[in-house]
Amino acid sequence: MHFLKLVRMILWSFFGVRKKSGYDADLQTLKPHHIILVGLLAAGGFIAIMLVFAKTAIHFLAQ
Repeated sequence: MHFLKLVRMILWSFFGVRKKSGYDADLQTLKPHHIILVGLLAAGGFIAIMLVFAKTAIHFLAQ
């Protein structure tokens, strides 16, 4: 459950929508190194998905 809360917090911050009260409450319970690690993993996953979409689009447009 703790990991899912952390992932949810990171994804909402990527989206840019976050209440100040929710942000403050999460920071009280989560450790900074966990936030950084999950943030980097989420950013890497986002980049990988974008690369797959770009390669797929280039493949279909090159035909």
